[in-house]
Amino acid sequence: MNIVLGNRRGRRIASSSKFGERVAGVDGHRREALVGEPPDRRISGGSLTLDPGHPKPDHPNLELLIADYRPVGRKWGLFALLTLPWALLGGCSGCGDSSTPRPPDASGQTSISSQTPGGLLEIAIGNLDRQEEFPSGEMLQQILDQLNQWVRAQRAPDDWKLDPLLATLPAPMADMPAVRNLGQLQFLRSDALALQEAVWLRNVSRWARGDELDEVGRAGGLFDWTVRNIQLEVISGGESGERLGQLPWETLLLGRGTAMERAWVFILLARQQGLDAALLALSDPNDPAGGPSRPWAVGVLSGGNVYVFDPALGLPLPGPGGIRLDDTGRLEVRPATLAQLAADDSLLRRLDLDRDRPYPLRSSDLGRVVALVEASPAYLARRMQLVQSRLSGQQKIVLSASATAQAERWKAAPRISAAQLWVFPYRVLLEYQDPTQEQTQQRMTALLPFYVNYAAPAWEAEPSVPAGRKKEADDPDYQSFTPRRTSSQKEAKEAPLRKARILHLKGQLAGPQGATGYYQEARPSDEQLANMATYYYELALKDVQKLPQEQRPTEQQLKQGTAERARVDEVLLRRAKQDASYWLGLMNFDLGLIELQRKDHETAVGHFRVAIDYLLTRTLEASADGPWTHGAHYNLARSYEATRQYAEAIARYASDPTSPTYFGNLLRARWLNELRPATKEEPPVTKQTTLRSMTQMRSAQP
Repeated sequence: MNIVLGNRRGRRIASSSKFGERVAGVDGHRREALVGEPPDRRISGGSLTLDPGHPKPDHPNLELLIADYRPVGRKWGLFALLTLPWALLGGCSGCGDSSTPRPPDASGQTSISSQTPGGLLEIAIGNLDRQEEFPSGEMLQQILDQLNQWVRAQRAPDDWKLDPLLATLPAPMADMPAVRNLGQLQFLRSDALALQEAVWLRNVSRWARGDELDEVGRAGGLFDWTVRNIQLEVISGGESGERLGQLPWETLLLGRGTAMERAWVFILLARQQGLDAALLALSDPNDPAGGPSRPWAVGVLSGGNVYVFDPALGLPLPGPGGIRLDDTGRLEVRPATLAQLAADDSLLRRLDLDRDRPYPLRSSDLGRVVALVEASPAYLARRMQLVQSRLSGQQKIVLSASATAQAERWKAAPRISAAQLWVFPYRVLLEYQDPTQEQTQQRMTALLPFYVNYAAPAWEAEPSVPAGRKKEADDPDYQSFTPRRTSSQKEAKEAPLRKARILHLKGQLAGPQGATGYYQEARPSDEQLANMATYYYELALKDVQKLPQEQRPTEQQLKQGTAERARVDEVLLRRAKQDASYWLGLMNFDLGLIELQRKDHETAVGHFRVAIDYLLTRTLEASADGPWTHGAHYNLARSYEATRQYAEAIARYASDPTSPTYFGNLLRARWLNELRPATKEEPPVTKQTTLRSMTQMRSAQP
C-alpha cells in the first residue's frame, strides 16, 4: 500500500532547500543531504516506506495504524487508549501560546505558596532536571505555576530590550506570538518546553564534550556526539508530503533529524559550553546585492578563527595534518579554519571521493561567507534572561543570547563577510502554527512509543446515552465498556522508554536505575508481544469481575476490546523495543569512550563489544529494514573501528549506499584504510566474546 501524506498548502520546510544539495551522490546518483530524495525514494531512516516497490515491514505501519483504526465501540480510538501529556499535543515552543497558565491544583506536592521566591526558582529548575521521575505533563504544569509565582516577586531587568535584528524578520514570522510576547514576564506553557530543552542540551553537553580542555576539542566532542546520536534523514517532498520541522528537544528525544536540525542541535550544545557557533552560508561573490545565502556548514569561533564542521557530511572539514589515528586507534579529524580552506583548495580536494564524485565546493566559492546566528525566540525573551541571571553552580543553564552581539562577533571573524539572523528556527515555529492533519499525525506517531507500557488497562463502565433515550439499565447502548487506565490501576512503572531516554540525555547511563535498566524494560520478549491479547484479556477479566453484574460486558465485547488494545500496543511496543535496542548500542559506545578517558582500555573494549552486539544482532539483524538501519551501520562501523577491527569497519562504512551520509562514510573508510597500521588487529567479535563482555558489564554495574 502506498501511503500519501499530503500538505494542503504545498509548503516546504524552508530551510532546507539548498543545504546539502552540494553533495554529489554516490554510484551515479545525485544525493541531497537535507531535502530531495535518496536513490530509493523513501524517507531515509524513517519508519515509513513510501515506495510501493520497496519491501514492506513485517509489522503494521504506525501511520497506517492511526489513519485506518476503526473503533469497536462508540468511544474507542487510539487517543482514548493512550493519555498523552500536553507536551505531546502542544509541543511548539511559542506557537500561538498566549493562554494564561492555570492556577496550581491541589495535589500531593508541596504548596508553592508557602515557598520563598528564591526557593520557588530553585525547586522549579530542580524539577526540570528530574523529569524522568514524574509524568511529563503534570510536572511541567507545576513548574510553570512555580515560575509564575516566583516572577511576580521579581524586578524586571532594566537592561533588556528587543533585539534589533528581529526587525529583519519577514511579517509572518515577526507577527508570531512567540515574537510578540518576548517582553512579557509571565511564563507560558511553551516556556516549560523551552526550559526543558535547555536542560537537556546542558546535560548532554556536560558529558558528551569529552575530556578535551581546549575549545576546538570540546566542539569536536559535541559534534561527534551529534553525528553519532542524531541519525541523518532526508525529507521527501511532492506526492509523499513532508513532516514538520523539528524543534531541538524533539530531535534530541527522537534521535533523528535533517542536516539543518543536526546543525541546530550542535549549535545549541556548543552554546551550553560557552562556545560561539553559527551556521555558515555561501553567497555569490559576483552578486552585488548578496543574493540568497546557501547554507553550507557550522562554524565554531575560537581564538579569532572559524573552525568548520559539516553536519551533512558528518565530518569536520580536515585541516593540514588533521587526519590521524589517535592513541586508542580511532580515526581523529581535526577541523580546518575557514581561512585555511579559502586559501588552500587542496584541503577541500581531500574530500573528493574520485574525479567523478568531488566534494562540490572549491576555495574560490568561499569569497563571500555569511554567518547565520541562532537566536530563536526563547533565547531573546525577557523572562528567560531573568531566570538565567539567577542561576549558578550546577543549576546554571544558558537561556539567553543576544542576536546582535553574536552578529558583531562574527562580522569581525576572518573570511566572514556578513552576519544575519538565522530564520530557520522561526520558519519551523511558523509551520507549527498551522500544521496539516497528516503532519500532526506523523508527529504524534513518532512520540507515542515514549508513552506506552507493557500493562493492560483497567476496565470500567462508561455511561453512553443516545440522543432522545433515557438512562435505562437494560438499554443495550447505556453501557459502553472501554479499556482505559484509571486511578484504580496503579501501574508499577511509567513507560520505560521515556524514562530511559531522559536518563540517557542526562548522562545517567549504567545500572538498573540508569538508562540501561529502563531501556531493558522497554524490550519485552517476542513471546510476550505475541501473547498480548491473551494477557490483556486475562487481566481485564479480573477487573470486570469487580463490576456489578448488570454493568459487565459480554465475553465477546471483552475479547474484542482487549484484542484491539493489544493490537495497538503491540505495534507501539515493537517500535519502542527497536528504539531501546539501538540506543543501548549507542549508549554502550559512549560508555566505552568514558572508560577510555579513564584510561581503562579493557573495560572500554568490553562496552564497544556490547555496542556491536546491540547494533548488529539486535538492530540490523532483528529489523532488516527497520527505522535505525543507517544509524546502526554507521555506529557499528565506529564500534569496529574502536576495537581496531579495521577491515570490518571499512566494509561496514561502505555497506549502506542509500544512507544520506554515504559520502562521508566512504571518506572515513578511505582515510581509515590509508592510516590503519600493518600490525595485527584485534580479534573479531564473536558471540562468545560479546556474551562474556556483557556479563562483565552487568557485574560491574552498581
